Amino acid sequence: MRPLTCAAMCLAVISTASVVTAQSPFDGTWKFSVESTKLSEKSTMTLKDGVYACNSCDVKEGVKADGKDHPVAGSVFIDAKNVTILSDSAVVIVTKKSGKLVDSERVTVAADGKSVTFETTFVSASGQEGTNKAEAVLVAPGPSGAHKISGTWEVRKLVSASENSSLVTFTSTPNGLSMTDPMGNAWDAKFDGKDYPSKGDPGVTHVSLKKIDERTFEETDKRNGTIVGTMRATVSADGKTLSAEGKDPIHNSSWSATAIKQ
Repeated sequence: MRPLTCAAMCLAVISTASVVTAQSPFDGTWKFSVESTKLSEKSTMTLKDGVYACNSCDVKEGVKADGKDHPVAGSVFIDAKNVTILSDSAVVIVTKKSGKLVDSERVTVAADGKSVTFETTFVSASGQEGTNKAEAVLVAPGPSGAHKISGTWEVRKLVSASENSSLVTFTSTPNGLSMTDPMGNAWDAKFDGKDYPSKGDPGVTHVSLKKIDERTFEETDKRNGTIVGTMRATVSADGKTLSAEGKDPIHNSSWSATAIKQ
C-alpha cells in the first residue's frame, strides 16, 4: 500500500500596495484525524514459487523474493524492488529510486488468514520520512500453494500515521490558494480550473482548482495531463473542521477524512 496520499492544502494573507487578500475559511494548518479516515482500496498480491507480484501496483512485473534488489520498470516512483520472506505469514517489501529508499512495508497476515496489516515507512522526494499503518480484509483468496499474503485485500482502516504526513497548510492568494505540507509537497493555483505546477510528489505534476462556494473547493491532480486524483474539501460553518473526500481513478480507490484546524 502506498503511502496514503490525502490531498494537499494551504492559505495565508497576502497584501501589496494595491491589493489585500482577506483570509478565507481554508486558511491555516489542518491536521487530519486517523480515527475519521475511511479508505476503500484493493491490493492484489501473489507470492508463489519464490516470486512476488503485485497486480494492483504501478509495477506489476514479478521479482524474486530473495532479499535482493531487482530492477523494475514502468513507475515514476520506483526503479527497484526487494522482497524478503520473514515467515509463512509475513514479508517485507522495499522499494527504491536511484538507490534511495522510497518505502519499506511489512505485510503481516493474521492467524485466521482473513485480515492483513500493512506497516509502512516511506521517504518523500524531499527526503522527509513518514510512517503509517493500515488494516485490510481478504476479499478473494490467492492461488493454491501460495504464501499467505497472496490474494486480494481491501484496505478499510487507517490505524496510525505520523504527524508530518497528516498536516497540510493552506494560504489565501488573489483568487486562489497555495498549499504546503511537511513532506515537501507544494502548489499555488487559481480558482479558474487551469493547470498549475505541483512540486514534491513525482506522481502529480499539475493541479487545478475550482471554488464551489465560500467554504468548498475542488482539487484535480494530474500527471502529464492524465487525472490521477480528485478531492473536494469543505470547511465547517464554525471554521474548526475541514471535511475532505477524494478518489484515485487510476487505482479505483477512494478516501474520506476530517481535519482539525491547528
